[in-house]
Amino acid sequence: MGLSISSSFLLALLSYLVYFVLSVYFELGFPLWTWEHFPGPCRLIPGLSTGSEDIEVLPDGTAFISTGYRISMLDNEPRHRAGVKSRLYRFDFNQPEQNAKEIAFEPSFDADGFSSHGISVFQSPSGQVLIYAVSHHRESDRIEKFRYDSARELLVHVDTFLDGNFHL
Repeated sequence: MGLSISSSFLLALLSYLVYFVLSVYFELGFPLWTWEHFPGPCRLIPGLSTGSEDIEVLPDGTAFISTGYRISMLDNEPRHRAGVKSRLYRFDFNQPEQNAKEIAFEPSFDADGFSSHGISVFQSPSGQVLIYAVSHHRESDRIEKFRYDSARELLVHVDTFLDGNFHL
């Protein structure tokens, strides 16, 4: 004979559930093939123990890494953590077996007041590298502009950008 109304309802409900599950399955991409596309095994890079906040990579594989973000949010008030020094490092992805190298600041720059948060790197067509670093200095938030001197492994301070509206 025919199916009863309750059997028809259960069959329709089951069909809808199968449709829903298969739709989610395909939309999430489960049947897609994936390939390993990373350049090699991951490893911990010694010397970056105070936390790496940001990384910028140039087309030639040179990476700049900011470390030592020293603002601690305690009681919703930012406080500078004692003993943490903000630094910038250079890492070469073409020679990943080598470790990151700290880049020194020029002596006239106030490295003790520098509290690196994030960086952006710009490379001119002539090859000059400029690094813009967000710094949560004790006095005010600011952006520090450096020129990277690769021959001396030195960050030459170019300018400081300050504004009362900066809340970085």
